[in-house]
Amino acid sequence: MTRITSEPGFYQDLNELQQIKSNPDQRAALEAAAGQFEVSFLQTVLKHMRSASDAMQDEEDRLIKGESLYRDMYDSQLAMSLVKCGGMGLKEQMVNQLAPTLKNAEPVVASDSQTLAAFSQPLNSAKMRKVD
Repeated sequence: MTRITSEPGFYQDLNELQQIKSNPDQRAALEAAAGQFEVSFLQTVLKHMRSASDAMQDEEDRLIKGESLYRDMYDSQLAMSLVKCGGMGLKEQMVNQLAPTLKNAEPVVASDSQTLAAFSQPLNSAKMRKVD
């Protein structure tokens, strides 16, 4: 059986999606998929940042097609490395949000302190109006 890690590897690894789908551990598969989503999101952010900076360059300073291809490959690998080193926290937020929906997930129950905190908020924040 192939071990799946939630840490991304090479940006062109096409077998990783199949490994995520075939993983019987839903939590690990969710973490891997969330990591891949964060990588894709960061790639898009980097791509748009590059295009914004390219728009401000002079026509003669623009990169030739070969250089822009290598820069895109670098940005893709950079996004993978950023997620591997902790990323932006998007992966963790997605896992925290989606983990309770897994089939074998434990039910989420609020602790006593969370419940009491919810009921200790004042209700008079809304203005009272007289209804005619």
